[in-house]
Amino acid sequence: PEVFTYNTELGPFHDAPAAKMQIQPGTNHLLAAAVPTKNMVALWDLRYSRVPMQSFEHDNVKGVEFCPLRRNTLATGGQDGIRLWNIQSGALRCSVGTQDPVSTLAWSPHQHELLAGFGDHLGVWTVSPCSNKVHRLDQWTQPDAGQVLAVERMDDGPEACVLSLHGGDGSLICWKPFAPKRRQSRGRGTHGMSLSCSPVIR
Repeated sequence: PEVFTYNTELGPFHDAPAAKMQIQPGTNHLLAAAVPTKNMVALWDLRYSRVPMQSFEHDNVKGVEFCPLRRNTLATGGQDGIRLWNIQSGALRCSVGTQDPVSTLAWSPHQHELLAGFGDHLGVWTVSPCSNKVHRLDQWTQPDAGQVLAVERMDDGPEACVLSLHGGDGSLICWKPFAPKRRQSRGRGTHGMSLSCSPVIR
């Protein structure tokens, strides 16, 4: 049975469909929801209100992910790439463009690194905790599998396996994108990066 309804009503927004939701790990009371039809992410404090306390603008936003290491940071993925927000002030920390709209995101549980799916690509970025600057570490493609629809971190272990769901053949592929060996391979050229991001299970 329905217990509560949390409307995406903030200013002119009312009852728009949410594409992705996440409750902030460790708090169980902050909820973020991507609302692509309104080009916004809504943020609720579930303890006090069923109306959003904050919103962040991002065109065609479909990815939303709280940072596990910086509790006041929220990543969003949309039409023009990735944006990082301060959820306390509502300020945009920084943004980085991608060649296709970002559909899904996953943070590393142990490093300031963020995985994004866009088109048939997967990429990993490192975020400087001091300056909020974002640098790409790695990018790879699965053209035979089709568009990346979703990524989901499977565990919080040292190498944090991630599952990616693809729209071409409906395949699920398991990766270890945050493994130390992948970070050590950067700067060795495309061949080294491709080897470091080969699927674990397909």
